[in-house]
Amino acid sequence: MATMPCQRGSKPTTTRRITQFRAATRSVFLCSAPLVGQPNAGLTGQDVRLACAEPGDQLAIFGKALRELHERATILYEEAGRYWFSTQRTLNRLAENIAKELIEHM
Repeated sequence: MATMPCQRGSKPTTTRRITQFRAATRSVFLCSAPLVGQPNAGLTGQDVRLACAEPGDQLAIFGKALRELHERATILYEEAGRYWFSTQRTLNRLAENIAKELIEHM
């Protein structure tokens, strides 16, 4: 019984982190829709925090989620601190995937 409070305390943290990660992803996706005849401006980290944060949230978590998303996602672009999704994979991610496939086949 002594471990119950500890277990209850750890699950919401993980659940909350996943929720914040999804919120950051959703805000970049929705705000990076292409505009007809205009270049995509994307979102800054501050814009993501503004779109996602609720009272009581730690704002650093959204920055961490955005960095983690940028490391994992193959179609998320970042330039000069602005993030946006595209329909094409980034060249660096494409090269990394091809390199991994070559190593696996050897």
